[in-house]
Amino acid sequence: MDRSGPGWPERKALSGRSTSVGALLFLRFQFVFTCTMLQIFIKISNFIIK
Repeated sequence: MDRSGPGWPERKALSGRSTSVGALLFLRFQFVFTCTMLQIFIKISNFIIK
């Protein structure tokens, strides 16, 4: 990645705001990850019960 290229100042300015966006993305990822783990756990427990 070229830091001196065009668009780098914009990217640097965005990094100040990206903390809240990153937190939202992290929460969303955590939510999806938890749902996926729950589905896998339910499938495994159903398999064990049968």
